[in-house]
Amino acid sequence: MGSDGLGNTKEQENNVLYILRLLVNSQSIIGFRWSAVYKFIEEVTGFRKEQVKSIIKGYGITVSNGDLDRFQVYGIFSVLPDENGRKLLFSRIIEILQSDKLAEEITLSLSLNYGFSKAIIGILVLRNTRIGKMIQESPLIALCSSDPFLESEEFNQFSRENVSRIDLDGREMEKYLSRRWFVDLVEILNEGFYGTDSFSILQEVQKNWKDEDIEGLEEVMNSGLFLKMLARRSEMLLDKNISESLTIKKSSQKRSRTLRSFYHWLGIGNDFTLGLEFLVGSIEFLPRMNEIDGVILFIIGSIQLTGRAVITIVSDAHLSSRERKLRREM
Repeated sequence: MGSDGLGNTKEQENNVLYILRLLVNSQSIIGFRWSAVYKFIEEVTGFRKEQVKSIIKGYGITVSNGDLDRFQVYGIFSVLPDENGRKLLFSRIIEILQSDKLAEEITLSLSLNYGFSKAIIGILVLRNTRIGKMIQESPLIALCSSDPFLESEEFNQFSRENVSRIDLDGREMEKYLSRRWFVDLVEILNEGFYGTDSFSILQEVQKNWKDEDIEGLEEVMNSGLFLKMLARRSEMLLDKNISESLTIKKSSQKRSRTLRSFYHWLGIGNDFTLGLEFLVGSIEFLPRMNEIDGVILFIIGSIQLTGRAVITIVSDAHLSSRERKLRREM
């Protein structure tokens, strides 16, 4: 679609500036370069790079000069196309979105569950994955994750039509049910980031997920299953296999918390008696007291100092062994 499809010259210029404004205000993690922005604007509006530069300069906006520079706009500006121009602009962006499968699925995922999808996307970006790099370098994804676009009637109509056609077959999830990271995803969708307990599931995910777990997540996103899980969340959570996997994980978490609590209080008990032994032992060294008893207490206390390290080692080894066993079982 050329620039003629977006109205007269002034409206076309407003669209260019509005695209920049949406990119500047995008809440996504961005790392794209000006060369990608020029290419994207040309695809949307039909304007060439030099025309875009002229429009930006004419409006008095300061930008970095090199095409390979990171996208950055200096200064605050506010511009909004007229209603008809905005509708045509968003309709054109949706056309482009439909030709990019990854961008389309990410945008639809954000519209279905913004907080969850943004958090998962953030993990992919921070882990510097292949999909994370594509997200970070895409002006299209950045613009489509902006509030004005996600809240527009044009996108909402597009989203409703596409989501209504999504179907989730339980068999698609079967091969992932043995993987801890997948059950983590389901648990967050079921209970939220903090679950029913005081710990953060998301924090646990970011700390414990290995490289192979992130690769699995990318596989789920590439296959379209991630979007299907969001679109058919209620159906997914009613699946018998999903329910059993969540029950197994919750039971394991409860046992792990019990173990942590046991070792925690065992350590406190050891330190408390250790303190008493050194206190009483020191008193025994006062005049007219029994120094032999004091020496004996110091010896016992020294043994317990070693015991503190032993408790820590045994605790870490026991909990690590349980975690490995759970990974094998799931």
